[in-house]
Formats: sequence, C-alpha cells, structure tokens
Amino acid sequence: MKNYNMDDLVDAVSRDPAPVVLFGAGRYGKLAHYALEQLGLPATVFCDSDPRKHGTMFCGLEVISPEALAALGPDCHVFISCNYIAPVVFAVNAMNFPNLYNCNELFRATDFTDSDLGMSKSQIAVLVERHRAAAGILDAPTDERLVIRGMDIMVTEACSMKCKDCSNLMQYYTAPKNGDPDVLLAAFDKMAQSVDHFLEVRLLGGEPFLNKRIHEIVDRLVAYPNVEKIAIFTNATIVPKNQNLTSLIHPKVYLDITHYGVLSRNHDKLIEALDANGIAYNTHVPQTWTDSAKIVYKERTEAQLTEMFARCCVNDVLTLLNGTLYRCPFSANAMNLEAVPRVASDFINLLDDSKDIAATRAEIRDIYTARNYISTCNYCNGRDFSVATVEAGVQTKTVLPLPQRFAPEIA
Repeated sequence: MKNYNMDDLVDAVSRDPAPVVLFGAGRYGKLAHYALEQLGLPATVFCDSDPRKHGTMFCGLEVISPEALAALGPDCHVFISCNYIAPVVFAVNAMNFPNLYNCNELFRATDFTDSDLGMSKSQIAVLVERHRAAAGILDAPTDERLVIRGMDIMVTEACSMKCKDCSNLMQYYTAPKNGDPDVLLAAFDKMAQSVDHFLEVRLLGGEPFLNKRIHEIVDRLVAYPNVEKIAIFTNATIVPKNQNLTSLIHPKVYLDITHYGVLSRNHDKLIEALDANGIAYNTHVPQTWTDSAKIVYKERTEAQLTEMFARCCVNDVLTLLNGTLYRCPFSANAMNLEAVPRVASDFINLLDDSKDIAATRAEIRDIYTARNYISTCNYCNGRDFSVATVEAGVQTKTVLPLPQRFAPEIA
C-alpha cells in the first residue's frame, strides 16, 4: 500500500489515464467519492466484495466484483474505501496492483462541511477517525513499538437481541453473564503497561449497555494516555442513563450504532440523548453479514489457514474476555463456550501474577504479530470477502445448540 502526500497524489492520478477504483461501495465509499470529486479526480468504478451489489449503481458508478477488478489491469489506482483494510490489501496485492492507497490522507485533506451525503458532521468525523485507526496499524512504525490497532473488551455475554448469525457467538450462550469491571480493568491495566499504543479500544458484547457498570470501565479507559479512541458498539435497544450516559461525554469516546430497524426500538431516543450531550456517534443500517457464526471443524492445510487468516477482517484485533486475552472474538467466545479446544498458545492469562510486564509484552507481541493463524481458525468459516453472506440481524427465538464440540482426532 502506497504512502502519499496530496500534491503528489493529485499529480500522479490526474496525469494517468488508468481507471480510478474505489474498493468499498458503502459509507466510506461515499466519502471517498466526494473527496476525489473535490480534487477533480473523479472515480471510474466501485468494487465491492458483496455479490448483491455487483452490477448495481452507487454514487452514479457501476459496482464490479473483485474478479472484474482484476480484469481491469494492474495500472488502476485503487483506493480502499472501507474499514476492512487488511483483507483488501491482501486481495489487491494478490492481483499485483502497485497503485493501492488507503483514504487516510484523502479524508484528512477534505472539507466535508457542505457535503450532502446523508450523514451528520458527527458521523463523518467518526468514520474518518475509524478509517485512520484501521489504516494506522499497517503504517505503524517498524521499530520496537507495540501498537494495537483494535482491542475488543467483551463487557458482557448477554444481548438484548438474539441474532442467529452473530459472529461473536452470542446466540449460543445459555446463561450469559456480564463481565466484572474489576477483573476486566485489572487485566487491561497489565495490557496497558505492556503495550505502547492502542489506536482503538472497543467495548462490545452482546449489547454492552446491559452491563450496568459499564461507566466504570469507560471512566478508567479514558484516563490511559496510550488509549487513543474508545468505541462502544450498540444495537440501539437501550438508552444509557445517569453515569452510563455521562461517562460517554469525552472526546475519546464515540458510539458505533447498528440500526436494525424495528428491532433497534430505541434508536431515535438514543440519538436524541447523544445529540443533547454532544456525544459522538455513527449509525448505519447493515444489509448482510459474512456467514461466520458456524463452529464447524474443517481440516485445512497450513497454507489454507495462513491465507484465511491473512484475509480475515479481524486479523488486526485482540479480544479481552474476563481476564484472558485472545487473538479474535470468535476464538474468545468459542473457547469460553467450550466449543473448541482450549489451546494454551492461543490465549494469555493476564491475571497471572507470575509473569512480569516484560514477559507479558513478549507474549502479546507474539500472539499479535508473529502468528500466521491460530488453532481456532480450523473451526471458523472465515470473515472476508470470499465468504458467503447472510441477511443481517435475523432473529432466533431460542438459544442455538452448540455443534459437535471438538474434531474427532482432538476430542
């Protein structure tokens, strides 16, 4: 992926007749399309991994498939206009396209004040910030600093909805529990001493506002100087009140709201409360999810596992569940549910007092930067553009049964 400054970018693209492609026909695509137009660099076409978008029009341009992108030839200028940067980089690099860019500097240089994109100023600011964080880990210093792009903290196993295809596996919990803030914060404190910088810490579940003590977590997290942003992922069924609301009034904090229509029964009330208190947020309506909620053993080769991991949209995220650090949310919840083998090399017990900060830092670096895949990848259906999609937010009335727990040869 190319580093660039705006003057050089405008000069290079304006003098080159090659197509300008925006990879991602969604909210980030709208921003990138507008930003390029302001520079007099109109895009040629959109590319998207969602097959339902192929052949449709978006922002007045055709949406093509990754396969059709490959046929356009390697001279294209491809801008990653989505937030799953790592898997797109993997896919486009495999096509041998040298002119690949994130939209970080493009967004930074654009004044969106007069844009008519159907998004508020607050929403645009949040999207720009999240894209910067997503791009940041790929541009992180190559020295000894340990920079974490995304850090998930599972504050609850409970959810106010029961989506049958939840990739965080909430639909399998029969007796979900809230995370204990004292345990979570003790574990994160050890992480914070071991890591140089967190670009984004994300509180999620389930529905994080089901944990009535979430304000204790937020209040502590904003005080860490090496935590840059704190995102809270909510389905807009609960409007936080009292301390759970006032804790959100901080420049580091924003809400990422998934709007599931009538299921998100308090969406408008939540927006009203956030606007009244000047709390940053982004709200969006999902169309599809990757079909990533299955826990089924697949006997993949090492090469297949390595490629699957490289394509994964959460391969730059760590997950803290209770006092244990996992490589991803699927691994965390699958092990917590005892649905997959609990392989010791795939998690870190942050509450182990026998390990000092240097040892913990080494373990975090190993699990975050030195792995090509983890054991749980063999039980995952994958989370990338090649995986089949399902309708987002389809509900189940009952807790789903866990599949066969372990592969026959491991049981």
